[in-house]
Amino acid sequence: MDDFAEVPVDVDFVPGDVLGVRGKTALELLEAAEQAATAKPGDATALSRRGLAQHRAGKEAQALEDLAAIVKRFPTFAEGYHARALILARLGREKEAKEDLAQFLKLSDRPVRKASAEALTLAYLGNREAGIRCLERAASASPGPAIRSKSDRRLESAP
Repeated sequence: MDDFAEVPVDVDFVPGDVLGVRGKTALELLEAAEQAATAKPGDATALSRRGLAQHRAGKEAQALEDLAAIVKRFPTFAEGYHARALILARLGREKEAKEDLAQFLKLSDRPVRKASAEALTLAYLGNREAGIRCLERAASASPGPAIRSKSDRRLESAP
């Protein structure tokens, strides 16, 4: 584990809207995610959040193991593929990340979520321009202006 696990989280990196994330360390988030996953062992969302918290705490092997189990146990749970795609992309495992992204895009029925997931994965893979083009396409097809705001901030902070 590295020092990054002790840095307070400044963005909501967990799928969905999770209150109380900002300002907590990755280790605190991991502890909370562990408790939630233990309390609800059959809840795909709780397990997915634990996988992302493990990644944020520097435990990539455990994160990928959890997320692999999730997509095996819940093959139609789109967010499991999305979470794993982001982690794989951050680790530079492009082929696997794109495969999981494609599965997420196939399963998800939320156009805005699909666009932001694709854009962020592309940015983590080093192709911010393609990510921005993806957001621009989605924004032009969307009736509201809010699609880019959160995703743009995440793209700007992507490695």
